[in-house]
Amino acid sequence: MAIPFFSIDLKIKDVLELFKNISFPYNKNVSSNKIQEILNKRFPNKNVVLLPSARLGFYLTLKKYFKENDEVIFSAMSFPLYIKIANQLKLKVKLTDVNEKDLNIDVKKLRDSISKNTKGIIITHLFGYPCEVDKIKELIHDKDIKLIEDCAQSFGTYYNNIETGNFGDVGIFSCSLVKIPTTLGGGILVTSDSDLKKEIENWLIDNLPNSISKNIAYGFKNLISIANSYPFLYSLSSSFFSLATFSNGVIFSSMSVMIFFAVL
Repeated sequence: MAIPFFSIDLKIKDVLELFKNISFPYNKNVSSNKIQEILNKRFPNKNVVLLPSARLGFYLTLKKYFKENDEVIFSAMSFPLYIKIANQLKLKVKLTDVNEKDLNIDVKKLRDSISKNTKGIIITHLFGYPCEVDKIKELIHDKDIKLIEDCAQSFGTYYNNIETGNFGDVGIFSCSLVKIPTTLGGGILVTSDSDLKKEIENWLIDNLPNSISKNIAYGFKNLISIANSYPFLYSLSSSFFSLATFSNGVIFSSMSVMIFFAVL
């Protein structure tokens, strides 16, 4: 039997809540407000923005803070898509090697990487281990360099009794299928920059209108992911996809959802 590479453990009431959020925009707003309230208490000194994806928050952050040909430093163990976004914005990406202890950015090598052209540093708190943020901030305290924390793998991680996301100009958390916490998709951005918060919120209003059809499609996609986190259904899906065309695969995914509810 095939073993899924992720497992989404939801109760029936959670699945029903998903349907409610899809069908009733007001209910979705209530859920979002609850999450916002929890996060505001968790990050009292930061502005919190809920996002449809962490990568969107990262893209909008880079777009605001940097211009073409600005030099930005990444850890060599960064999320590849983030580096791709920087390249698409025509920034000059410089990779810095990681240390052997936790595979986070090596502070000594970072010191050598910083130049007079460096405008930003993106650090990744990898596998739940925090970077040596105090040493990194000491390197740039007298420089005009933005510090962005990739916290996709470090929600609930503390460094010197301070949670990751609080150290940089911006902290970005992922809430995708395999992250903690998960909302089956989405992200969280925390920042001390109220202008950035306002710009992102305005962008979301202008570019992501609330569409029932898109919500239904998004919800259906999530149900397929939930169904495929069950070994039995994942085994069937894996076997089928190795033989079927894409169109038949979509039909089978629909069947997986129906079987999933039968299992519940």
